[in-house]
Amino acid sequence: MQLMVTTEQSYRVIKARQANHHSYLLPEELEGYEEKALYRYIARWSYIRERYICCDDVAESFGISIRQATNIISMIHRRYSDVINCKIKRKKSEKGNVIKTHLLVTSIKEPVRNKRVKRAKNHCDSCADVQLKQLRDIFLYRRKTEQLMDGL
Repeated sequence: MQLMVTTEQSYRVIKARQANHHSYLLPEELEGYEEKALYRYIARWSYIRERYICCDDVAESFGISIRQATNIISMIHRRYSDVINCKIKRKKSEKGNVIKTHLLVTSIKEPVRNKRVKRAKNHCDSCADVQLKQLRDIFLYRRKTEQLMDGL
């Protein structure tokens, strides 16, 4: 009699938001998190695991291609280094002369959204603006009425 050992992991499928993107699997470690982008899920996953990850780990856990996983790892440490602090090490893989990038996320900052700040105007500035607009409207109105009168 053979004993079969299987490791069951629960995954949640995240559907793509765009037609040119693919759905991906969300590992059980990320079950309580709500992120908007796959790269943030991957960064959070690396941060929770507290160990280096490579494209093979990401591809297997998230159900994406190795190429997409490699691009996302590159994007995390190049484009989003201001929000996601990470350590990088490059190792030669077992097969061939392929050098793989391994990523360890040390901290994740929440992105700061820029809100438009309204500047307080001086009363005189706003009065001058209003007066200028009124003069402009009067000038344009008179010019238009003069053109109409000339046409009659």
